[in-house]
Amino acid sequence: MFRWLTGSASSILILLSTATIAFSDVDVELVEIADVSTMETQEAQDESDKDGWTLLHRAAFHGQAQDVERLVEDGGDVNARNNFGATPLHWAVRNEKPETVQWLLHFDADVNVRDDKGWAPLHRAAYYDREVMIDHLTRQGADVNAKNRFGSTALHIAASQGHAGFAQRLITHHDANVAEGDKHGQSPLHRAAFRGHINVVEMLIANGADINSKDENGWTALHIAAYHGLIPMLEKLLDLGASIDAADSRGGTPLHRAIYNKQSVAADRLVSLGADFEARDENGWTPMHWAAYKGERASVARLIRAGADINARNDADWTALYWANKEGHSDVIDLLRQQGGVR
Repeated sequence: MFRWLTGSASSILILLSTATIAFSDVDVELVEIADVSTMETQEAQDESDKDGWTLLHRAAFHGQAQDVERLVEDGGDVNARNNFGATPLHWAVRNEKPETVQWLLHFDADVNVRDDKGWAPLHRAAYYDREVMIDHLTRQGADVNAKNRFGSTALHIAASQGHAGFAQRLITHHDANVAEGDKHGQSPLHRAAFRGHINVVEMLIANGADINSKDENGWTALHIAAYHGLIPMLEKLLDLGASIDAADSRGGTPLHRAIYNKQSVAADRLVSLGADFEARDENGWTPMHWAAYKGERASVARLIRAGADINARNDADWTALYWANKEGHSDVIDLLRQQGGVR
C-alpha cells in the first residue's frame, strides 16, 4: 500500500489590482491505493473505503484490466466517485493505462464525467502529458473544449504545463479552440507566456492564436511577460509581432506594468526595443511617474537617458518628483532634482 497525490485545484496568482489573474491547475487529492488482486471480489463491489475508493478505482489505478472487466460484470459501478469526485476512468487516464481505459469505456464509463473541481479525464491527461489517451477519449465523445471549474480547457492545461506535443495534437487533430478564454478571459497563449514556455507560445501562434489577444483586464501575453520580468519570453513575443504599446483596460502598457512590478531589466529592454516611454494610463501617469512612485532609480535613470519628460504632469497635475518625495525615495529625489525636476 502506498500514498499518492492527485486531483485538481487551482492556485491563484493575482498580478495586481488593475491587471490580470493567471491560474495554475494543480493536483491535490490524497488517497491510499491497494492492489485489488489481493482482495476478495465477493465483498460488495461498490463498497468504498474512507477515501471513497471502490475496488474498481483500485483496479483502474493499477491498470488491472482483467480485474476491471470482472468487477464490472459482477455489478461494480463503472462511474463510482471517490470523495473527490474522481471515477475509475480519471485514474486509468492519469496513470496512462490504455487497456484499462478501453475496458472502462467499453462498459460505458462516462467520458466527460467531472470530479469535484470540474476536471474531466481529458483534463487529467493534459496535466500529466498522457498524449496516447487523447484519441481513446475523443473517439468516445470527449469534449475537447470542456472547461473545469476555473474555465480551463485541456488546451489551457497543456499550455500551462508546457506540453507542446499534447497541445499540438489537440489543435490539429481535434479542433481545440486556441482562442478560448478561461473564467478570467485568459487564453492558452496567456497561460504559456506566464509559465515561460516559449515552444508552446510559438506553436500556438503558428496555429492561429492571436498574439495580442486580451484577457478580462486587457492584458496581452506581453503584459504578463513584462510584469514578471520574463525577458526571453518578452523578446520572443516581440519577435513574433506582439504590440509593444498595447494598452490594458486601465491604459497601462507593458512598460507601465514592468515598472509597477519593479522589473527594471524588463523595462530597460522594452525601452531599448522602442516602447513609448511617454505613454499615459487612464490617470495620465507616464512610466516616469510609476518609476518615481515605486522608487525605481534604475528605471528613472533609464527613462532619463531615453529622453523622457521628467516634469510631465498626470491628470492630478503632479510630477514624478512629487511622487518620489511623497513616497520618501531619497535616491530618486536626488536624481530628479539633478536633472531639473520640479514638483
